[in-house]
Amino acid sequence: MQPPLRLHPVAEGRLGGDLCCTLPLPLASECCAQVVVQHACEVVDDPAFLLDECARVLIPGGWLWLFACNPLAPWRLHWSGHGLRGREPTTWRRWLRAGGLVPEPVSLGLGPGWRGGVAMPPRRGVGLRPAFLLRSEKRSLPLTPVRRPRPIGLHAGTPA
Repeated sequence: MQPPLRLHPVAEGRLGGDLCCTLPLPLASECCAQVVVQHACEVVDDPAFLLDECARVLIPGGWLWLFACNPLAPWRLHWSGHGLRGREPTTWRRWLRAGGLVPEPVSLGLGPGWRGGVAMPPRRGVGLRPAFLLRSEKRSLPLTPVRRPRPIGLHAGTPA
């Protein structure tokens, strides 16, 4: 198992971390099973291009985990002066679909809610949570269409 490759935005258009580079990423196409993007799309100039690059390096069946800030949350006052720009999940879904990924229909809201607590579990739907997780899968169509297997009909009460 390969150790994870960690990158973070350093300056305009530059990424630092385990590898110093710019976009496009200096990685082979379809070489990663999972890509996690945590608030990086909010500080780069062209988030759609970053998502396209993430889709390029994903293998078919791989997952992109996108963590983003919720622009409708009251918590936006905490991160408003730090260069982060929140976007709604519908915008992210549109960019993910344009990049060839299939996003899940419902995002998971992350962070504290109105009833404070240290360990708040993720909630289906963004709501007023400060951040959200949007997972998407890279699916590919085979060159030859594959028929679905016909279901086997068993009579009720048939022993297995």
